[in-house]
Amino acid sequence: MRVHEHFRGNLEEHDSIAAFAVYGGCGGRSSFTLVRFRRTNPRLAWRYKYDYYGQPGGRRFSTSNDADYAMPFKPGRYVVMQGPRGSYSHFAGSPSENAVDWTVPEGTVVCAARQGRVVGVKQDSTVGGPDRKFKRLANYVIIKHADGTFADYVHLKTGGALVKIGDEVTVGQPIGLSGQTGFTSAPHLHFSVFQTIDGKTKVTLPFRLKTDHGSFKELIRGRAY
Repeated sequence: MRVHEHFRGNLEEHDSIAAFAVYGGCGGRSSFTLVRFRRTNPRLAWRYKYDYYGQPGGRRFSTSNDADYAMPFKPGRYVVMQGPRGSYSHFAGSPSENAVDWTVPEGTVVCAARQGRVVGVKQDSTVGGPDRKFKRLANYVIIKHADGTFADYVHLKTGGALVKIGDEVTVGQPIGLSGQTGFTSAPHLHFSVFQTIDGKTKVTLPFRLKTDHGSFKELIRGRAY
C-alpha cells in the first residue's frame, strides 16, 4: 500500500489541510491503519475532521469479461427495470453504463452471480428516494472475482447483508436482501460488473447472463429473463 500526502496550505499556525490517497493493499480486510497523527507542539490546541471516498479495486490492464454470470436471485424469471445505457441513471459514459436494475420486492433474497470474495459491505443506511442526494446512502455488497473484476449488489434493505468482508462465496449463495436505499425510485436490485482503470475511475463492463432457459448478452427494459 502506498500513501500519498499533499499539504494544500496553512490556515493558521496550527491548522493544516491534508489529503490522502491509498492505492491497493487492503485485500478485503475490515480495518487497517491509514495514518497516525502526532502533536508536534503541545502548547497549541488541535482538532481534526475528515471526509472519505473509497473505490474498490486496483488498475486492471484489460477490459475483457468472458465469464458467465448467474441470475443474482433464486431460480425464476425476473424483469429488467432499467438496462444498460438506460436514460434514468445508466446513461452512456456514466459509471453505471452497463449496469442492470432488476424489479424485485423489498426483502427478495439476493444471491452471488459469480464466485468470489466479499470486499465491501454497507447495511446501515435507512433512507432512499428519487433524488441524487441519496446516492451515497445505498446499502450494498461488493464481491471481487478471480480475474480482478468486481460485482456490486446495490440498494439492499437496512441490515440486509447476509455476508461479511472476507467471506468466500459461491455462485447462488445468498448474500443479501433487496431494498430501496440510496438513489432509487422503487424497490429493486442494481447489479453491475466493474473494474477501475486508473485506481479511482469506475467502469462497468458488459456481462453474459447464463440461466437455465438461455444465455443473454442484451438485457432490455421490461423483458423477463
